[in-house]
Amino acid sequence: MSSTVTQNVAPSDALFATPPPNASDLSPLRPNPSTPQLVSIDTICTLIGINRRTLYRWLSLFPDFPRPIRFGRLIRFRLHEVNQWIDARGVVR
Repeated sequence: MSSTVTQNVAPSDALFATPPPNASDLSPLRPNPSTPQLVSIDTICTLIGINRRTLYRWLSLFPDFPRPIRFGRLIRFRLHEVNQWIDARGVVR
């Protein structure tokens, strides 16, 4: 007859040294009102009522048009700067 020997192995203390995060730690980040809102090219085009080609043309024609921020290939605009430009130009939305 063969007998099966089982060993009780306690988990390593290193694996459980840090408690799991609380649900409150995993809550989504809340935007800071003082942080400018960054929006996509498509959002700007919809806001103004133009297409992408026109937006790129405006970037080259109007030196006062807000410059985009680039994060690698990602392009974003500061919404408050675009709104200020629209108000100063009198662009109809």
